[in-house]
Amino acid sequence: MTQRGVSSRVADSTHCSTHCPVATLARARLGTIIRARSEESVMAINIRIPSVLRNLTAGKETIEVSATTVDEALAAIEAAHPGIKARLCDETGKLRRFVNVFVGEEDIRFLDGQKTALKSGDLVDIVPAIAGGAR
Repeated sequence: MTQRGVSSRVADSTHCSTHCPVATLARARLGTIIRARSEESVMAINIRIPSVLRNLTAGKETIEVSATTVDEALAAIEAAHPGIKARLCDETGKLRRFVNVFVGEEDIRFLDGQKTALKSGDLVDIVPAIAGGAR
């Protein structure tokens, strides 16, 4: 078989895959699935901001962001309100030990940490630990 024969077969198979009704339908369905998954994957999440950090959010108690994980939610808060993440996370991006984060009623330390998955409608609470007391 000549080089030309191989090339013409490749050209024919490429032509078929771009003009074949079955291939066209498959690509259209795949595009619909990808769009639907990407629309589902970014969800509206409400994050409750503690009073000590509201000076960074223009006094807002709750911020709505689109995120699929706690880490993405923290990045979204930072994008909307620069400087807040530095108060919550260390220089490596890990939550500071005195910052507790809850998804619903669950502490993320007992879930998947900052990789904890979020679903639409979740409420994320940021709760700074309080130290001190009477002696």
